[in-house]
Amino acid sequence: MISYSPTDPGDTERLHIRISRTADVDGLVALWTNPDAMRHTGGPRDGDFIAKEFGLYVENPAHFARTEHEWWWSVIERSSGEFAGQCGLIEKEVEGQTEMELVYFFLPAFWGKGYATEAAGRVAAHAFEDIGFDSVVSIIDPRNAASAGVARKLGMRLDRDILRSDGVTRQVFRLDRATDAGE
Repeated sequence: MISYSPTDPGDTERLHIRISRTADVDGLVALWTNPDAMRHTGGPRDGDFIAKEFGLYVENPAHFARTEHEWWWSVIERSSGEFAGQCGLIEKEVEGQTEMELVYFFLPAFWGKGYATEAAGRVAAHAFEDIGFDSVVSIIDPRNAASAGVARKLGMRLDRDILRSDGVTRQVFRLDRATDAGE
């Protein structure tokens, strides 16, 4: 049974992972408007749009979990208290099948530290243990070796390549609770 009451995935040794808050909106705008951070996800977004959308999310995350099937968490570096990035679980339609996508985005200043693997691993465990998903996927641009590396470190396996309706190829990596997460 899926839990639609958003909760924090919990901390890791170096990161605080929590439901996004109003105080995070500036960091979220910086992340989603950063051309390097969004290079493999369709490019930077409009800052006003991001501020509005995540402003609505932080007001009522339970609504988004129940109606949009979206869970979003801010990732804070514990040593500095700085906003480092964001992880999420969002429902996606993939070749006619509904999937739950595990996403992870970080500001370039926090790349190369293993934070994406650490945070996404904690969120995947939360997806299985606390929310109740049996499987998660990550849909990755084949040119994004760093993101594919994170997926592999999490134990995700390449499931298949897909061709999206806009003609863009993506790789679908999958992690199943029973077979991949050690249950």
